[in-house]
Amino acid sequence: MVFKNLKVLYLILFLILNNTIASYSQQNIDFNFKNLIKHPDGKTVPVLIFEDKNDQKVNVSQLREDIILVNFWATWCAPCKEEMPALDKMIDVIGKNKIKVIAVNIENIKTDQAEKFLKDLQIKNFESYFDRELQNVNKLSLRGIPITIILNKKRLEVGRVIGSINFADPKFIDWLKKI
Repeated sequence: MVFKNLKVLYLILFLILNNTIASYSQQNIDFNFKNLIKHPDGKTVPVLIFEDKNDQKVNVSQLREDIILVNFWATWCAPCKEEMPALDKMIDVIGKNKIKVIAVNIENIKTDQAEKFLKDLQIKNFESYFDRELQNVNKLSLRGIPITIILNKKRLEVGRVIGSINFADPKFIDWLKKI
């Protein structure tokens, strides 16, 4: 009987020790952002070109800000609507000269509809861009929205948010400032 209990005790100790070692060896991930996939070494992305409200082409690789967030959204998407004010606030905290949000509407709608949507949300720090033929969506193999691609100064993908997130969360902003 004592021998059997000793086996159980050793098994429990082994599992606890094994779990502790495994948790120390894993990458430090903020559990508040379970839908944030980080790429610490950066990941090459294809050339991303979007249209602005004047139908002018905008090449993301030619933008000068340190950090670019390419946020894919639609007017019918409730989580998109929910996260946009936090995206706007994040820019206030980090600074317009340091970060740029490319809010890419994936619908085939008129420009003024997208502008009205952002105006109704009182968005002041970014405007809508368009990917009406979903060329960039396909290049990036995106499934669902919202999805946000986070690019560093070298225009490598350092993170991807699948679903909505609180972009104004101080922990998220601190992480962004370090990339």
